[in-house]
Amino acid sequence: ASGPYRPDALQRLARGKLFIHGMNERQEEEPVFQQSEEKVIAAAAQLRSANPQQQQYYTIQNDFARAIYDSGQWFNAHPECCLRDANGSLVNHTEPTQKFPICTGGAKKDTCHIYGFDTQCGRDGWVRYAVDTVKKGNLDGVFIDGFQGCSPDGGCARTLGTASPATAKA
Repeated sequence: ASGPYRPDALQRLARGKLFIHGMNERQEEEPVFQQSEEKVIAAAAQLRSANPQQQQYYTIQNDFARAIYDSGQWFNAHPECCLRDANGSLVNHTEPTQKFPICTGGAKKDTCHIYGFDTQCGRDGWVRYAVDTVKKGNLDGVFIDGFQGCSPDGGCARTLGTASPATAKA
């Protein structure tokens, strides 16, 4: 969480065939809890220097925008690209017990907007950040994470309570 890998840790981590980087990698490095994409790119470059054959993947979330990502900050600044409920209000996922400010800059830093995959700008923005990070970092791809609690058979009770295979939009 604090910075580049120590030489002994680097050698151990570089032994595997692949490495999946998480959003919290180097989170305590300046700027703290921001620019996850850049920090992952730096970590991947460090691992590639130790093992050029190791595949490098970046974890990107698909449930709610987190300000720890540049993409999350972009979504927080573009609410027109975020999910809205039937009344037109932004849908929020709240994390009141979070240990660090990964959501918005609101008073409690606990409100996260949901990606608006039902909007063109929501889809385009999310894909753009994923593709740009992979290209910029010479990564092998992304590991898509999110929607914990969802089931292909039973919908998504946690984040998108009304989504189901019959009603969800691609």
